[in-house]
Amino acid sequence: MMSDEQRNLSRSLRSMLTIQGFKCSINYTEIEGKGPGYLVALIDPVDPTSVFFCRFYTVDELETITTAQRIFWRYVK
Repeated sequence: MMSDEQRNLSRSLRSMLTIQGFKCSINYTEIEGKGPGYLVALIDPVDPTSVFFCRFYTVDELETITTAQRIFWRYVK
């Protein structure tokens, strides 16, 4: 069962990717030797040559990605 913090992190990444036009799937999991994190899969539905992308991100990596994205957009607008 995901905690509220894990759920919010997943929603934040999903929102960021959806706004950019990607279709995505984000699942919380734990991998032995890496610890807890998220399996992120996405594809660009508009580009017929788009390659399916799937990668595991640790919780710390995903927090860094979403924080950097929020900071970037705060100063761009």
